[in-house]
Amino acid sequence: MRGLLGDYVSMTERNDSKAQLALEDGLEIRTKSTHGHNRAISAISILLLLATLALLIALIIVSNAKTKNQSQLSECIHQTEQTCNTAHCVKTAANVIESMNMEANPCEDFYEYSCGGWIKSHTIPEDRSSFSSFSVLRENLQVTLKGLFDKPKLDSDIHAIGMVKDFYASCIDVETIEAKDAQPLTELLTELGGWPVLGNQPGGDWREVDYNFEDLWSKMASYELFLLVEGFVEVNEKNSMVRVLTVDQPMLGMESRDYFLDDSKYGKEKQAYLNFMKGVAKLLGADPTQVDTDMDAVLAFETKIANMTVPSTERRDGEANYNLFTLKELDEDVPQINFRKYFEALLPSTDTIVDSEPVVNYSPEYMRQAAKLIAETPPRTIANYMLWLFVKILIPEISQRFRDVQQQYYNVLKGTSSSTARWRECVDAINDAMNCYCRMYVAETFSGASKENTKLMITKLKQSFKTLLESNDWMDAATKKVAAEKIDGMQEHIGYPDWIMDDVKLNEKYADITITAGDYFTNVLQNMRLNSKIGFSKLRLPVDKTEWSTGPAIVNAFYSSMKNLIIFPAGILQPPFYHENSPDYLNYGGIGMVIGHEITHGFDDRGRQYDKEGNLIQWWTNSSIVSFKERAQCIVDQYSGYEMPENGMHINGKQTQGENIADNGGLKQSYKAYRLLEQNSQEAMKSLPGIDLNSEQLLYVNFAQVWCTLFRPEGVTSRLLTGYHSPDRYRVIGTLHNSDDFARVFQCSADSAMNSKKKCVIW
Repeated sequence: MRGLLGDYVSMTERNDSKAQLALEDGLEIRTKSTHGHNRAISAISILLLLATLALLIALIIVSNAKTKNQSQLSECIHQTEQTCNTAHCVKTAANVIESMNMEANPCEDFYEYSCGGWIKSHTIPEDRSSFSSFSVLRENLQVTLKGLFDKPKLDSDIHAIGMVKDFYASCIDVETIEAKDAQPLTELLTELGGWPVLGNQPGGDWREVDYNFEDLWSKMASYELFLLVEGFVEVNEKNSMVRVLTVDQPMLGMESRDYFLDDSKYGKEKQAYLNFMKGVAKLLGADPTQVDTDMDAVLAFETKIANMTVPSTERRDGEANYNLFTLKELDEDVPQINFRKYFEALLPSTDTIVDSEPVVNYSPEYMRQAAKLIAETPPRTIANYMLWLFVKILIPEISQRFRDVQQQYYNVLKGTSSSTARWRECVDAINDAMNCYCRMYVAETFSGASKENTKLMITKLKQSFKTLLESNDWMDAATKKVAAEKIDGMQEHIGYPDWIMDDVKLNEKYADITITAGDYFTNVLQNMRLNSKIGFSKLRLPVDKTEWSTGPAIVNAFYSSMKNLIIFPAGILQPPFYHENSPDYLNYGGIGMVIGHEITHGFDDRGRQYDKEGNLIQWWTNSSIVSFKERAQCIVDQYSGYEMPENGMHINGKQTQGENIADNGGLKQSYKAYRLLEQNSQEAMKSLPGIDLNSEQLLYVNFAQVWCTLFRPEGVTSRLLTGYHSPDRYRVIGTLHNSDDFARVFQCSADSAMNSKKKCVIW
């Protein structure tokens, strides 16, 4: 699933073509420190102080409107009967003013105009590769969750809630984790047959005579680690009510294949990765000479694997990716690998598979090449590689000396100079692993009015999209008809799933989990195994398209193409996206744009390939497809022309086209929907005190301020190589370059930078 901020994958529904609103900060923020909490509290205190001062200044100026003040702020003040003067509006106005640079010309650089103040007043924390408005929201959310998890365990707590508190307590129990050091890891490695590089040290004692590729491959998958060849159970893209066995190319040890393949650009990062491997093995007691020999061979092997993978830009055509085999045909096509043995080891014993069992192969050529490489490579190298990747993901769960080696790697890869506070990592770990905590979060933070108001906005945004659909001049009538039916059939999830408020259902959901106090490592492994077991157990089960695939404490939003479903967790229904007391134009510039973004994903370059039932099928006419691709190419070319000032790299317009299409369509829909509301409500037009901007201009300012961001050069590099979203500056500038509405609202001249002569428009 992909969403507004970054890539979220449900391990039990891995192939659903989902889109999310935005990208998470950093790559894998998994390392530790102890000073993050104090820094966050200090930052929040400073921001609150600045906001209060700005608020007082604004009020003084408003109350003395007849007295001309020479400050820039006073020049922007206006007070009329159409001003919102509630306490919430005054506080909001102060926040908006603080984030702006009013000296900038909005028609030349709207990002600087809207975010210049925010950028000037913020710095990137030492443990981050970037910092944004989203980061602030996430830090606030972490503080809220910490307060909930820290509460003493009560006799009245139901089983599921008690488990959350126990899991969190085991994670922050640093004393016990340090005392155990690497023992839990080496015991696991022994159970898996030993890590060859360790020789006769604990966790080693590997014997080639006992090695079998399919055995080790399936053991890794039983912990949700799909290596070399990904094999799992997924929803069938061409019949989204059933599931099917699937195989695909794997993820790699570094986030992008480019890090492995382009030494001239990324040799430093590749060397840091090799040093990371060797450093961990040496800490576990391996012979240094053997480490050099073995890990050099591992990196050479993984580089060959990386070269065989297909770039993400070449995997956007769903029909081309979908290759249906029977199990017998797959075994014949890739004879070096025993797929039957692998799946039988992971599926429930009641699920019998036969020669005619369908298997979708998403990467046939990769399978053939990788299978030959596996057959030709010494077993020692393969075992070293697979166990290295398992060790790598478990580093955050063991003692600090291993995390210090990981941090050295992150210093190069992300540009960070310190690790993240342990409590923050523990909050994120619980948030990722267990949704039963969400009962606590929802009860503490979420308003029923938010759900109803969001539902009403979704209705308005859907109608806005249908209006744009009907008015476009490139799609034929037959395709417009079925596209409108897809909009009408689009479902929504808002806030949280209802079952979490039911004690019985919540306990049933987590009945198979036992959390052990003082044993965080085992708790993590147990959760990994349970998730894998659940995923493979669904092969013969019908697909429940109403099932939530995310928790509510997430600052993000999602679209699922195989469910035709938009998802807005409770975590994103907060300022600057949404507040029930905010003027409508702020909500439409915030959550309104988000809603429009997710709706548009149903009609971007990937989402358009799935019909209203979520099935991969050609449901557009050929002529409409050709017209769409011509307009999508305009978007690709536009964004590919943007260069990042931090490192001089260009955006990959092909890789980011789906998100760019969604940004453009989402903002346009939201503005059109607000215009309709504005025509029928004087209340909707009330401006903010202290800002000489009308309601429509403030809609665009709020849209931009959602994306205020600072990047380290390394963070930009990672974003451009791995992300499906354009960097935030160009999510604003690129979208507004294509907007006639924006140019009109801000009265930008035809030759101004923000009013592009060539505008790329699809929706």
